[in-house]
Amino acid sequence: MIKKQITLPINIALGMGAYTTKLYIGSQQVEVNVLIDSGSSTLAIDLKSYKPEEDEYLETTVHAQDVVYGLGGWAGPVIKTQIELNHSQKFQLQNAPIAITSDSQQQNFQLADGIWGLAYHHLNKSYDVSKFLNQQSPSLASTYPWPFEIEHSSDGIKAFKKYLRQFPEHDITPLFTAFEENNIVSNQFTLQTHRSVEFVPRPNMTTNDIEQEPQNQGLFTIGESEFDLTEDAQTIEVIHDAYYNTNLLSIQVVGFPACEAPPLDEKHINSFFSNSIIDSGCSFLVLQQQLYQYVMKCFKQLDAGY
Repeated sequence: MIKKQITLPINIALGMGAYTTKLYIGSQQVEVNVLIDSGSSTLAIDLKSYKPEEDEYLETTVHAQDVVYGLGGWAGPVIKTQIELNHSQKFQLQNAPIAITSDSQQQNFQLADGIWGLAYHHLNKSYDVSKFLNQQSPSLASTYPWPFEIEHSSDGIKAFKKYLRQFPEHDITPLFTAFEENNIVSNQFTLQTHRSVEFVPRPNMTTNDIEQEPQNQGLFTIGESEFDLTEDAQTIEVIHDAYYNTNLLSIQVVGFPACEAPPLDEKHINSFFSNSIIDSGCSFLVLQQQLYQYVMKCFKQLDAGY
């Protein structure tokens, strides 16, 4: 029977601007802290914590993934293993697909061990590299162990992503969707947070001290939410199932007329689908150029030295 609700604690200390929660991976139930990111769909784990060679549940595949973020990126094999959501209540998903970040830029995930993308399958592309594997001597059966050599830089990761596009594309079911398809919990969620950047009230605080600050903590509820909305809360429609796409109407600095948000350029519609998204993996507001200029103009009128 599908669980009505699962609530997991989250913390902003490790993500330094993005919240993390814990997952338990493989036969040894390795604890990993993963960024919760509604702006992507891939579950990716760094090798610093999880050791595939020690996982008795490991199943290899012929698929490879390459993901480029704003300031980072990684590439690696797709494997399958067991994932546990809550260590005490044992909400387990068998044969769950995970990408291993075999080649990556430094600190892709800040102090965390990986990333859990909460968006839809459109963003969870992998590539079937069977043709490449069969051409090796001797031929290879899977992408793990990782058979590619990639420069650990932004240019290297981007170049490999272009290389992969010659192979057949295979969309992977995101973990968030897989939980519902396997009757564990429905694929809706609520994030209850206090801040978009970590609260560090004293100098020289350790990461553990920062984690203990209540303002750096929150809750990630999967399934039906019991969170009480305030009277001022408003509903925003999600208009496309790629990112959590929304339709931004305008932006306004208090004391000034609102500035209407321009629609998405037609050339970007097939890639981005709308003029705004909600991204829990991002701690800042990114504005289209016209909107940014409006905000800066207002600020300068309020303070000429700004």
